[in-house]
This record gives sequence, C-alpha cells and structure tokens, in this order.
Amino acid sequence: MTGGFFSGGAHGGAHGGAHGGAHGGAHGGAHGGAHGGAHGLMHAGGIPSSILSHALTVSHDGTMGYWNGEADNPDPQLVHNTKSVEYLSPNLRHQVILAELISRFQVKGLRGGVAKLKLGGKKIATLVKPENEYFVKQLQWLRAYADLRSDRHAEILAQTVDILSFFGAIVHLNSSRREHSLEVLQITQSLCYMLEMLIKHRVRAPRPVDFSSKVQPLIQTPDHSSFPSGHATEAYAIATVLDAMIQSGSGPQQGKDATHRKLFRLAHRIAANRIVAGVHFPTDNAAGAVLGSQIGNVLLAIVKNRNLKKFDYGKGIQLDPDEDFTRDWYDNNYSNTEKGYVSKPALFAEKFRLACEEWK
Repeated sequence: MTGGFFSGGAHGGAHGGAHGGAHGGAHGGAHGGAHGGAHGLMHAGGIPSSILSHALTVSHDGTMGYWNGEADNPDPQLVHNTKSVEYLSPNLRHQVILAELISRFQVKGLRGGVAKLKLGGKKIATLVKPENEYFVKQLQWLRAYADLRSDRHAEILAQTVDILSFFGAIVHLNSSRREHSLEVLQITQSLCYMLEMLIKHRVRAPRPVDFSSKVQPLIQTPDHSSFPSGHATEAYAIATVLDAMIQSGSGPQQGKDATHRKLFRLAHRIAANRIVAGVHFPTDNAAGAVLGSQIGNVLLAIVKNRNLKKFDYGKGIQLDPDEDFTRDWYDNNYSNTEKGYVSKPALFAEKFRLACEEWK
C-alpha cells in the first residue's frame, strides 16, 4: 500500500495480510519486506541468483588461494550510534523503528464493545462501538453515497492497495528526494494498521452488507470489523504527520496552510470513498479519523517532547446516527484539553528529524 522502496515491503506487508491483500500486504510488507530485506539482499551489482552464487564461488577459488581460517582483521570496529539505524537497509530500518514504537502501545478490550488505546500504560484514546440500531439508521447514507460509484470506482480500487500515492500527488514524495519522509509515512501507516486491527478485533462490528443485501458493495467486503475504518485511520494519521513535516520546512506560511487544507481534504475523501464502495458507515470514518489523528499526534508528541491530548469516541464525542461525517464535523470535534503522558522512542525521533531536513 505504499510507493517508493516499500511497494510490497514493510508496508505492503503491513497491509497485505490483514487487509486481505486488499491492502497490498502491509504485514506482508512489514514482515515480507523486512524478511525480504534480511534474506534476499541485493549483491553489489545485481540481484541474487543461483548463477551469480555459483560464479562467485568459482571466482573465489580462482583468486583467493589457500585460506587456513586466519583473520585479516582480528579486531573490526563498528561505529554504533544507538539512536540511528541508517546503516540498515530501508526495509530493516522500518522494522526496527516500528518494533520500538509498537512496544510502547497497548490495546485493551472491555465488555460492551469498548477498546482502550494506551501509551506507556496511560490511556490516550477510547472507542465505543455503536449499537446495531445506530448502524441501521446510517444505512441511508450508504444509499446516498452509492450514486457516486460510477464516478469514483477507479479511486476506490486504487486506494484498496495504495493511499500514499494520492498524498504524493499533492506534494513531491519519492524515494530519492524524500526518502526519510517516505519512511516516516510508511512507518506511520504500518503502526496504524497494527493498532487499528487489534482495536477492530476488540470491538468487532457488522459491515453494511450484514444489514442489507441491497448494499451490493463495489468491492469485496473485508472480513474484519467495520468500526473503526482503517482507511480513515491511516489517511488522517498520514495527513497529520506529513503536514507537520511540511510545516517544519521553508516556504511561505500561506502555501503551507493551503497544503494543510488539501491534505485533510484528501484524507476525508479517501475515507468517504469507503462509504461509496459500500463497506463502511459514516461513524466508522468519524472514529477512524479521530483515531488516526490521535496516532499521528502521538508520533508528533514523541518527536517534539510535548504533552498529548486524549479523546473518547462514543462517550466524549460521537457522530449523530442521522449525521454524515464531514470535514466540518472533524474540525469541530477533534479537540480536547486533557493532557496525557508520552514516552520518547529515540529511533523514530531521529528518523523524523532527518525527514524534516528534506523540507528545508
């Protein structure tokens, strides 16, 4: 679900398994990319193959002469900065940083369809699954959105496996000019994927097609919970983190503000397309949007060493059952003054610093 060096790698992985291939193997990415990176390494001048391995063996026999097992350098010294993983391949960097991050989070499920997200043992978010009668009232929005299917089917199909390319159409993102920025966004997306899937498992909610055969989804309905929306979670987290990198850079503030609006407009559209497709309700997107924004802000709190605002969806704030999820609803509801505790994983902080340098 990502571009650049991760096309099927760490995030391909992160999203593949769980999004059922719909997401390109994000865990396949996380695992496949990293494992591929660890066990399918490129040689200095080409891809690995049995022919190359045989040729290297023959070359060794013809050039190295007899070796009795003695060391040329008995005491090699490796420069080791514990705050940096830049010596690793991109896929392995992704895995190490993601492992450090995910170890700080916990997801706890409670009776009544409640999931609590914690960071370092401190609650940062609570999501409460709506009752079925709530979802029934929201079916009216799926009927209304279905009229957009002919216009948006290309977007919907592309976004089942890739949302980063859409953000890359707003700002210049590629693996040569903004390698660190792409890594940060891919790590953000992978982190979201892992947390959202565990939350979905804790609060399992029916999909629209479970309520009515007339929904007739445009794409295959995923097997995991409808609530909260994974696409909304990831899109809003990416928008939050990418906006922070852009804001840290040079350029007129007016242009940065305009880009901010475009990023979140895109995040909302990506989420809305899942309703158009017939696989989500507006409340799934509302919960996903605030969850994704919260995860994004957790990462920013980590790198900026600041306090974090907490939120509760379903108790503190919730979309009215007759209401659609809009950008205005998000702007008016994702704000809260409670402060929370934030730990500071050093590896992600260093990667984010390098990413911000790319926007100077």
